[in-house]
Amino acid sequence: MSRLNETHRQNAMSIIELCLHANSMVEFEAILHRTKMLIEHEMFACGVGIRKDYSMQSISSLNESFPSDFMSTIVDHTGQVISPLFLRWLETQTPQVLDIEHARNQFTTEQIDFYQKFNIQNVISHGVLDCGEYCTSYFGFANIKNGIQDHHVHLIKMLVPHLHSAYTKMPSVQKTLSSLTSKQLKIKKSNNQESTLSDREVEVLQWVFIGKSNQEIGDALCISRSTIKNHLQNIIQKLNANNRQHAAAKALQRGIIKLE
Repeated sequence: MSRLNETHRQNAMSIIELCLHANSMVEFEAILHRTKMLIEHEMFACGVGIRKDYSMQSISSLNESFPSDFMSTIVDHTGQVISPLFLRWLETQTPQVLDIEHARNQFTTEQIDFYQKFNIQNVISHGVLDCGEYCTSYFGFANIKNGIQDHHVHLIKMLVPHLHSAYTKMPSVQKTLSSLTSKQLKIKKSNNQESTLSDREVEVLQWVFIGKSNQEIGDALCISRSTIKNHLQNIIQKLNANNRQHAAAKALQRGIIKLE
């Protein structure tokens, strides 16, 4: 995957910093405006829900420019999200990309026709599992100018954990989540229940945050790639995170690592 250029990196960092301090929907909408300038998409939607096996029951959502008929089609009458991309994401928890011009070997003709019906030419989507993997968020960006490039995938992986943290802090979303029982979500009531990271783990996480691979981190710290992998497994477990990017997002929000 290609690296971000300095302009992309600086813009992404500014969005991340805004996510750390967002406390109102007005502030979140300002974040989405900055994100749109960076990703250059025409359509955006996000939502949060409760994961049940390999599905999600939507409890809060936000839509910008996706046709209403499209949104009502990908969420059924019970609130269950049935988007093909979302279901693929639930299986892999990696960014999902659909480009109509190059999707024939990955999607059925029916699925492709469905997106074309709504004049959607490309989509990139990603999400986060949180709260003991019971709470799920999902973010979709469509009709990206000039098509989806490698740097878009890199940006989505970098930004979505922070967009998740910002969106789930919104008062309306918090109210909905708090109305659910702690048993359903298995929420940890205190961050103190999580183990403290070692100095080395913090150092590894700082490198992860700026987008370094395991090999690059190992070379920088003069330790093996397998040792880095072990550190990351411990970090993810200690922070109750879903993946390395989510761990970095949580660590940044709690001041464990710093913006540079």
